[in-house]
Amino acid sequence: MTEAEILGNAIQGAQAVTAIYSLFFAIVSAYIVGLYLFLNKAPAALRVIAFGVLTISFVAIGGLALNMQHLGEGMNNAWLKLTQKSTGMDLLGPPIIVQSIFLDGRVAAARAAWVLGGVVYIALAYLTFLYRWPAPRLQMSQG
Repeated sequence: MTEAEILGNAIQGAQAVTAIYSLFFAIVSAYIVGLYLFLNKAPAALRVIAFGVLTISFVAIGGLALNMQHLGEGMNNAWLKLTQKSTGMDLLGPPIIVQSIFLDGRVAAARAAWVLGGVVYIALAYLTFLYRWPAPRLQMSQG
């Protein structure tokens, strides 16, 4: 592969990752709204079904993310095999903002994303099955 092909593929990969994160946040936001408006009062069977659908969507998104992580590593390996780089970049990877003192930037970004997904999943499980939602307050009508 040429440098231009690798860079083009890396940019397309970054766009795909952005789409995956957008989908993740849309699903989580919709689930939170559903929890607040409906599921907090729903019977247990409906909450199990809703959480099951959420779980399936998380597995699908996780699979896409894992595939993108694997493809990103492949692009980086192809980049490292180039003998001469006109860009002057030694590595492909995330910007300096996600670089870590202890980890390579790609590893740090990937681990942070997986931890975020896990924490959100556990929080939604707690809110779905264990949290006791307060009773709605009655509003006094202004006459």
